[in-house]
Amino acid sequence: MRSILPIAWGVVLGITACGQRQPTAAVPSVPPAATLPVSIPKPPAQLTASQLYGIFTAAADTTLQVSGRTYRLSWQVHLDTLQPRTHITLPDPATYFPGDTSRGFQGYYKFEVSDSLGHRVGAHTFTKADFYPAVGPELAISSEVELPHLLGYSEPLGGLVFTVTFNAPGTDWYGQAVLILTLSGQVRYLGLGAESDGPEITVALASNGQTLLTKKEIKRAGQVPIPLRRMGAELRGATLLNDTLALLIYEPGILRTPPSEMPYVEATATQLRQPNAFVLDVRSNQEISHFRYDGFQYVIGYIIPMQLVPQTQAVYLTDDDKGLYVLPLRKPATGRWLSLAFMHGTSSPPTANEVSLNLSVPGVTESSQERRFLVDTVHATRVRIQLLKK
Repeated sequence: MRSILPIAWGVVLGITACGQRQPTAAVPSVPPAATLPVSIPKPPAQLTASQLYGIFTAAADTTLQVSGRTYRLSWQVHLDTLQPRTHITLPDPATYFPGDTSRGFQGYYKFEVSDSLGHRVGAHTFTKADFYPAVGPELAISSEVELPHLLGYSEPLGGLVFTVTFNAPGTDWYGQAVLILTLSGQVRYLGLGAESDGPEITVALASNGQTLLTKKEIKRAGQVPIPLRRMGAELRGATLLNDTLALLIYEPGILRTPPSEMPYVEATATQLRQPNAFVLDVRSNQEISHFRYDGFQYVIGYIIPMQLVPQTQAVYLTDDDKGLYVLPLRKPATGRWLSLAFMHGTSSPPTANEVSLNLSVPGVTESSQERRFLVDTVHATRVRIQLLKK
């Protein structure tokens, strides 16, 4: 279960994928002075290249409102099997890596922006090689092509924000690049957003367009990015909670020293008692609150069993040993643990005032799979345990 905290988008527009128009969702109005990203639904799963052999092409388009002007954005991908690609990775004795050869085909990623009259404003065509700095040549070459996902337009960050996913067919090996492209087609940013076998990170653009979360940093409009790396610890998860707050969770004492993954520096007894989860104000890079959290699990990458409940404006994180941590977004410093021992157990379904939290990690925490948490939407810290039938 991958926990994804929703970001409230200001504008939701329709999207055309391979000529099919998706319905436009109704959303509340926003002040005209605000600069908001454009939220675009994920392209249908059938648009991945693994399901397009014989077609090799996927496309989408949408309209944007930027500074009172209307633009049409279109983008497409193409896998060219007439252009095979190969990359040889040499052996590395330091990490006991025997070497490997990656094989695949050339991929093209084309973006075009035109004005309301149909005149081209900007365009850019990428090949797989352009994404090597973000995801590496081994993955990019062997990967299928997938239609980039548009997170939105951010005037503060200077352009259209996309994620471009690379996935080696038939494996769990993936990487996700983050691309910021101006309306004129210039690249403002290209870097790694997320990858398999790493911390749990969902690339996210704040609804005000001021902040972008990636694997390596929190990008901030007009400010120095906030690096996510900490000496003497490894990042296990990062989440943009809202426009102003981010949650960062680390595991201390497990520092990997490049280029080898050895040695490991074991955590001291003191480090194991110290806070390792931090709530930051992304505007000032100031720590708002902290707590100790050890509930992350490893399943081909790390998973943080957590969920946001909009009705209570609180985030809930589970730990089988400690219980349930309640993190109120309005007052993060008042977060606290709720012990499982003091929660009332029930087999009845949620009441009208309760929401159900499924914070299980399949294949890892057996006890979590046998229960759900029922949260009272009026009282954020009033929680019952629903016992599930085996």
